Amino acid sequence: MVDVVATNALQTAVALTDADEVVLNQSGITKRGPLTLFADYIASKLWGAYTTYVPTVTASTPAGSGFTHSLVNARYKKVGRRVEAIVDIQITNIGSGPAATGTVNVSLPVAAAYRSTFGHGKEYGSTNKGLTVSVSAGASLAIISLADASGVAMATGRSYSFGIIYEAAS
Repeated sequence: MVDVVATNALQTAVALTDADEVVLNQSGITKRGPLTLFADYIASKLWGAYTTYVPTVTASTPAGSGFTHSLVNARYKKVGRRVEAIVDIQITNIGSGPAATGTVNVSLPVAAAYRSTFGHGKEYGSTNKGLTVSVSAGASLAIISLADASGVAMATGRSYSFGIIYEAAS
């Protein structure tokens, strides 16, 4: 045990063990034990900042020439094997070919353990319909489709915002 004494307007004695952390601020000295340090670590992982990533965005069927998109925002957080990803994209040109009747593929930041994972989102700028997000058989792509009978997601000018939570492969 170590005794630490702060000399301010008040004198404060704090008993410490080897596993304690001392925080010195204007209010004096605060002792935080191992359980508090562990709780702070968990909270920083669960509610900490997201990490940005740059996904690959493709058409589900060969788009021919001219398929383009703009990435507005893509970010994720991984805690243990739990991954939470949020992506905003816009299709700027569907190009030529059969892609106009297909879905959009977006690569995941971390490979998924299972292909049966689902997420949700919304299409903005055209239909304003909900999106269905599923993980591909290869467990590395999120497949984006409209949550209606057609399932068609591809159209020039459409913007997509979706989230997915899944278990990472490792």
